[in-house]
Amino acid sequence: IIEYDISQSENSVSMLLGIMSLLFTGILLYYFKKNTGNSLSSNRIESENWSKVFESPHQHQAQIIHDYLLEKNIVSVILNKKDSNYNWGRYELYVNPADNEIVKNIIENDISFK
Repeated sequence: IIEYDISQSENSVSMLLGIMSLLFTGILLYYFKKNTGNSLSSNRIESENWSKVFESPHQHQAQIIHDYLLEKNIVSVILNKKDSNYNWGRYELYVNPADNEIVKNIIENDISFK
């Protein structure tokens, strides 16, 4: 049993809150790691039959399409292949091959960037 005297200084209270937040963060990290499995690395996406349907040097364009597909219940993944040091490269959007034709039609007919 831990006894805590409320009349202790504010440093003790802030230290207790810090310890509690670290514990909470650890629990969250464990939960998400357990429930999401391995992350989707670029090597894993490219080696596992994902289909690239869009690429752009602009992140916002890939994000707009990703969000639009999410509204349509289509899973998509954005890969950042942009070099942060030299600011060149592209953002690529991948989908399940079963959704490939549907997504290409959506991109061609429903979304335009001018």
